[in-house]
Amino acid sequence: MRGTKKTNSEFIIDTLRTGQTLRSPEITQMVSDAAGKEVKIQDIASIIAKLSNSEKCDLGYIISKTKGDRGFVYNMV
Repeated sequence: MRGTKKTNSEFIIDTLRTGQTLRSPEITQMVSDAAGKEVKIQDIASIIAKLSNSEKCDLGYIISKTKGDRGFVYNMV
């Protein structure tokens, strides 16, 4: 049986399921709040780069990564 502790990937997915269009710093802050601990932006950026790439992960088909004014923004489609 699986424990109740979530991985950073699960926290990122939960954050994106809010329907908001978010940048990496915003996702990092929301994941840190949900996890109850500080999470580095580099870790989140690395994970979300893999999750949004359809060649590496099936979630890449439903996570949209688009170029915004100040960098990439992510949301669930």
